[in-house]
Amino acid sequence: MPNEGTDNRESVSHMLSEFFREVAALILVFVPLDYLLKGDQLGPNFWPEAIGVAIVSSLLLASGIIVERKSK
Repeated sequence: MPNEGTDNRESVSHMLSEFFREVAALILVFVPLDYLLKGDQLGPNFWPEAIGVAIVSSLLLASGIIVERKSK
């Protein structure tokens, strides 16, 4: 019986780490793509937003990696 709880916990942590990594990748792909497809001039807030997106995406990626490593 104890193995079932461990497997379930590993499964949930694996799913959570996959989710974090997928969201990080999607943010890095679709936020710049959104700017390109709008076709507008880059506003004064572009670089702070780009840096913020990169930081958030990096944190999500790191969180996914940490969750995956702690589950093993």
